[in-house]
Amino acid sequence: MATPTLGDIIQAVGSPAEWAAVGVGSSLFSGYLNASVTGLNTSGATYSISLTEYFDIGNNFSTDTYTAPVNGYYQVDFSVHCFPVGGNIIDIIAAVLNSAGTWLTRGTRVNFTTGGYCGVNGSKLLYLAAGATVKLGLYYSISAGTLTIEGGGADITFITIQLVSKAN
Repeated sequence: MATPTLGDIIQAVGSPAEWAAVGVGSSLFSGYLNASVTGLNTSGATYSISLTEYFDIGNNFSTDTYTAPVNGYYQVDFSVHCFPVGGNIIDIIAAVLNSAGTWLTRGTRVNFTTGGYCGVNGSKLLYLAAGATVKLGLYYSISAGTLTIEGGGADITFITIQLVSKAN
């Protein structure tokens, strides 16, 4: 197999000018949970996770919320690591929320019958209108004890959002 030329690559994925025309790379954000959250004990609650900015190309993040700068399709990747303390968690679901707390999409679901450690995550392509807001959230139901959401690094509990294509 021959080594591809620059022309072959541009034909396959598009040129940087073509990417710019649809907005690729103009808005890219990643935020993470800086310190663990402990003592969560409200059964059937959706918890909005406070994030620390890791990077924000386009300055679209403020006060734990990402705001879509334009109508478009956004790739959203998210992960939440957590574990019960002194009890049992029945359900844990990672979620992407708007600023009102309404679910935009959900990730994986874990059902515990005994203590343990889990990561719940998701990856979705979402259409967002200009001005739409996005937050990282977690739904949990608990039978006893408390829940801890693990923080402390950009690859533990996080959300990453990238504009893939502008839309009309």
